[in-house]
Amino acid sequence: MKRIIFTVAAFVALSFSSFGQAPEGFKYQAVVRDAASTIIVNQAVGMQIVIHQGSATGTAVYTETFAPTTNGYGLVNLEIGTGTSTDDFSLIDWSAGPYFVETLADLAGGTSYNSMGTSQMMSVPYALYAKTSGNGQGPAGPAGADGLDGAPGPAGPAGADGVDGLDGAPGPAGPAGADGVDGLDGAPGATGPAGADGLDGSANMTGTADYVVKFTAATTGGNSTIRDNGTVSIGAAPSVDYGLYTRRTQLTADGDGQAVIYGYRTRDSQNDGISYANTGGNSGVRGYNYWGDVYTFGVIGSSYNDYTRTGGVLGSQNSGTYWGSLGYKNSASATYGVYGSSGYASGAGLLPSAEVIGIGGGFFGKMVGSTSQGEIIGQINSGELFAQYNSGNVYTYGQNIELVKTNEAVTPVYAVTSTEATVYSKGTIQLVNGTAHVSFDSEYALLLGESPVVTATPNGECNGLYIASSDKNGFIVKELMNGSSNATVSWIAVGNRVDNNPVDKAAEMVTAPDFERNVQQVLFSDGNLEGSAKAIWWDGTTIRFDELPAHLTTVQRTGEK
Repeated sequence: MKRIIFTVAAFVALSFSSFGQAPEGFKYQAVVRDAASTIIVNQAVGMQIVIHQGSATGTAVYTETFAPTTNGYGLVNLEIGTGTSTDDFSLIDWSAGPYFVETLADLAGGTSYNSMGTSQMMSVPYALYAKTSGNGQGPAGPAGADGLDGAPGPAGPAGADGVDGLDGAPGPAGPAGADGVDGLDGAPGATGPAGADGLDGSANMTGTADYVVKFTAATTGGNSTIRDNGTVSIGAAPSVDYGLYTRRTQLTADGDGQAVIYGYRTRDSQNDGISYANTGGNSGVRGYNYWGDVYTFGVIGSSYNDYTRTGGVLGSQNSGTYWGSLGYKNSASATYGVYGSSGYASGAGLLPSAEVIGIGGGFFGKMVGSTSQGEIIGQINSGELFAQYNSGNVYTYGQNIELVKTNEAVTPVYAVTSTEATVYSKGTIQLVNGTAHVSFDSEYALLLGESPVVTATPNGECNGLYIASSDKNGFIVKELMNGSSNATVSWIAVGNRVDNNPVDKAAEMVTAPDFERNVQQVLFSDGNLEGSAKAIWWDGTTIRFDELPAHLTTVQRTGEK
């Protein structure tokens, strides 16, 4: 048996006339899905409704069955109280609640029902409550017309009053007047006038189906801007696509800070959240998408972005000191998926002179911290003190090029490269009677992993030179054939760095023939709907680019909410 999931359920009091009896039923609507979350459309299903009194397992005061067919959206629409039942719906005392509704269903359309759950009725249909608990009265029916001498008929009885101002049905007609002396009966009493309207207490009601009623005057009612036909809308027609839809044309004259929906949260004392999870944080507005289907999101913020300095979603500190936007178009009409500002501060010169804090963007990932790819430029960094700081080895395809700015031009200079991690030093020294001792700078000496290779070149006439001794602290150079000249000598020392490791584990991975191609596929943009990105993951010993293991991607659900 497939599991059936009811993803939407709403109870709505039926519309009723000011001149009719209270309706014996109310509406119920649900979307039916199978265990794979597939909506069941245009299919007959069997359903049973049980109303419990007092608790979810309390006495069953009413049971009925239905055999509805889902529509093209998977919806079933029932009117509880009108199904097949041996119970009397009109005998339910709605003032003796609370009441709970249990839903049972058979996806095959039969009567092998399985319970889908029980939920409390948070409100009772107004007219039904009024029928069983009201004590107010509609006005009396007027007396019957007088016969020649007959007494007038008595007044019609009062209508029942609702719990919140709902008046009941009008009083019935008064009986005939008493018999006159000359045998003429008095005319029967007239019908008692209607009780006040159930929705807003007015005696005069006009409106359109599906609209929630509001007062249009002290004693009259009409349409509000809220409509309800299973989904609720404000200022627009309801849509099956939205549980709640609100639309408003805002006026420029009303000023800034306008919103169509505004969620405002406060609290009586500090009330911290406990995590970043859906139920662990406190918020003014929350979007929760229980099923993570393709192209579905907890919150969607979108904009036409036909102007600048605008975006789809803004997250900010209340005064706008620091903020970030998703789907942003900046003042130069450049578009960004993510755009953030850590704040503004004024200063003099290249660096701010005032104290400042704030980070423009922060990214953390257990596998990759962040990725950036552009068809022309992959990334631009700028900083007054320095543009970039890397903690860890840096691997790159292509050349490392620095731009050196001179008075007249900007010249590109290329980094010296080697298959080993080497460190250089150079200088000049003068021979004294054919001998010179060079001591390396202490910082250079600390970087050497071994004694460097030293080359010495005379800059004047002598018998030639040779390196008499060398270590990580320096070297001694002497003139050949016991020469005693005082010539100037240029020298250069090259040694492996102390952190040189030609069998570095990361180097083995990034130099694999397919590594670059795999990385480019990881950087795939999901804006291209014709393909898909490639996964990158760490298996505990190496970087992998194949399919992610199921246990790393499976979502464990704790129950639908």
